[in-house]
Amino acid sequence: MTGMPPGPEMAKPSAAQLSPVLQPSSPARLLSGNGGGAAPTVSTAPNASRLTFDDVAKHFNVPIAEAATALGVCSSVLKRICRENGVVRWPYRKFLAGKTVDDIKKDAAKEKSKEFAELSKCCSVVF
Repeated sequence: MTGMPPGPEMAKPSAAQLSPVLQPSSPARLLSGNGGGAAPTVSTAPNASRLTFDDVAKHFNVPIAEAATALGVCSSVLKRICRENGVVRWPYRKFLAGKTVDDIKKDAAKEKSKEFAELSKCCSVVF
């Protein structure tokens, strides 16, 4: 370097002149994780808000990942719906052990009522 200011031949290249790897990413491209600029592939709230426990229970006979794919939601949504209805763990293994979906639903209803009774007992306020 001679200490002289850079001339036109030394100017920084524009973004269009940079290779695609070095170009700044769009926010959608960063979110998608696949580098293709497409929207994220994980489904979010629209499907989750329409799911009922009965919809989810129809898929207890498959692993949670398969059920989530079939329903168009992530496994966390299925876990949340199950826990809100008294199912602590995804019941696929219970299904393999011979329990029916109806048996699993009955157990979940018992668990939910038991939790509600415990909650009302410990949190009752006396004035």
